[in-house]
Amino acid sequence: MNVEDPPQAPVLSGAPASPDQEPNPEGVAQAAAFGYAEIAAQSKRIVWPCCILGGLVLVGLALLKQPFAGLGVCIGLALGMVNARLLQLSVLRRFQSASGQAVKGGAFLASGLVRLGGITCVAVVLALIERPLGIGVVVGLAVYQILLLGASAVVMYRQVRA
Repeated sequence: MNVEDPPQAPVLSGAPASPDQEPNPEGVAQAAAFGYAEIAAQSKRIVWPCCILGGLVLVGLALLKQPFAGLGVCIGLALGMVNARLLQLSVLRRFQSASGQAVKGGAFLASGLVRLGGITCVAVVLALIERPLGIGVVVGLAVYQILLLGASAVVMYRQVRA
């Protein structure tokens, strides 16, 4: 490339290089598979830290005479892991349908709303049963999201530096 050459925009693997070219569905599927594999690996990486953290919080809060709060944190961490796995499956189904069949945007949105509504209902019901249990669930969900974002940030930082 000469210094006098104009800069060119990067071309995504599934996007057409020019307006007269057709999109490459195989490129979209390959990019989706790579992204899905990376996301799945990150959520698998934080399973053990979540289990260890949940055990430590459970023991610590039991020693502080708040066993229900500790149990709630463990339930929140577990709900976070289940939510992440269901989200992965939903995104995978969305990309598979986008690469070969008609895309159903409503089903993707509906599954997300059902998932988040279910988690909210669990947290509210447990808060009504035992307040420290419900608060622990919310704290556990928040801690899981922080761990997941931290793991994702580390992987993205490594990819950018490479």
